[in-house]
Amino acid sequence: MTAMLEGRRACLGKNLGLKVVQSTLANMVHGFSWRLPDNMKEEDLNMDEISLLTTSKKEPLVVVAEARLPSHIYTALGSSEVHFP
Repeated sequence: MTAMLEGRRACLGKNLGLKVVQSTLANMVHGFSWRLPDNMKEEDLNMDEISLLTTSKKEPLVVVAEARLPSHIYTALGSSEVHFP
């Protein structure tokens, strides 16, 4: 498994994949305000993990993402014409 990640036989797409994941995560962190659902407290979070082929959370993390910018900006960005007031 390590031969795919190192040396002459390294996977050519590894660096690209890593950059795509990092960029996507950075855009999500920057573009949204994150909070727990109304009925959940920080103490209620279960951080237990399951180790199989990959490590994953025992219980999925549920969060609420709220856009940081006003909705009219996203609407304008989605259309072919952008009008600024």
